[in-house]
Amino acid sequence: MFKRAVANLCWPEFFGVGQQWALTMAGRATRGAAERMFRPTDIASLAVFRIVFGGFMVWHVWSFVQKGFVDHFYVTPSFHAKFPGFEWVEPLPADVMRLLFVAMGVAAAGVGIGVFYRTSAILFFLGFTYFFFLEKTLYQN
Repeated sequence: MFKRAVANLCWPEFFGVGQQWALTMAGRATRGAAERMFRPTDIASLAVFRIVFGGFMVWHVWSFVQKGFVDHFYVTPSFHAKFPGFEWVEPLPADVMRLLFVAMGVAAAGVGIGVFYRTSAILFFLGFTYFFFLEKTLYQN
């Protein structure tokens, strides 16, 4: 069906070739793409990305805690600019916010070194998303 759609989409009669040629070329293209998509590849680049990402996120969390940004941006202000649709996200008490940041740092370290990777990635994602939706002005571009 996909091949037929491609053949009809780019009708090659204009170029002096038939529809069968278009079907053959579409079949080769999809077969080649499928072969490239499922062939074994080296995982080293993904491991390096995971380690570097985890390191950067540990550094990011550590710098936020060390410089007092958790209190400055999330605890002290009486007004938080919220994303539309996420006005219901409210800051937690100060100690819980700091603890959540530390937990997010531990989860980032878990992502970086691969300890309980899936759990660490989910916990880091949830923590980062919470802080992201809590304060719109800290959007990371």
